Amino acid sequence: MKKWLSFNFSFFIMAIAIFSFAYSVYRADINQRNNICREAGFQILKELNQLQIVSDKERYGSVDKDRFNHLFSYLN
Repeated sequence: MKKWLSFNFSFFIMAIAIFSFAYSVYRADINQRNNICREAGFQILKELNQLQIVSDKERYGSVDKDRFNHLFSYLN
């Protein structure tokens, strides 16, 4: 009986170790994907900012760059 409990406990500890390793690998993959998506999102925002400036130049002739720089200064 004691040997059986020892085996079950060892199996339980091994299962916890395997699951924790698998979860850490899963979280690392998710973090990497999130970082890639975040960088892509910032790049899209920068390009949209440039597009807005071009659009405003077409509409109004010239654009005061300082009017737009403070909006997206956190992207630089």
